[in-house]
Amino acid sequence: MSARLWLVSLSLCAVALAGCEEGTVGLETAAPKTVTLPNVVPADASTKPVAEAEVHRPTKVPDRIVLTWTGDPARTQAVTWRTDSSVAIGLAEIAVAGDDASFAKRARQLKAKTESLKSNLSTAHYHSAEFSALSPKTK
Repeated sequence: MSARLWLVSLSLCAVALAGCEEGTVGLETAAPKTVTLPNVVPADASTKPVAEAEVHRPTKVPDRIVLTWTGDPARTQAVTWRTDSSVAIGLAEIAVAGDDASFAKRARQLKAKTESLKSNLSTAHYHSAEFSALSPKTK
């Protein structure tokens, strides 16, 4: 399975972080806590407790997306993201913005470097891709 990361969808990262409260980030070695997921309403309209470890476990959907640069910010972009270990190959794509929905036709695809990390949650894959030779002042 491969993961496609559409750079135009990086706003998903902001949406995911919008629900975070101060002091909720960090690793704990104590027994998992039980939390209730916000905005999740089961069919019986009651809330379902979920173990905290499950909330932070990686999935096949990319998360922890970080966009930065590796050299001149006008000419380079780098992106990293996390998935579960079922995603063996990460792909990143970048394209000049257009007025239509033909991103895929203009996209330049790059295979990401993938590294495994085993934690108390599970084994995660961390993917990273670096784009260079970009045109300055271009969306």
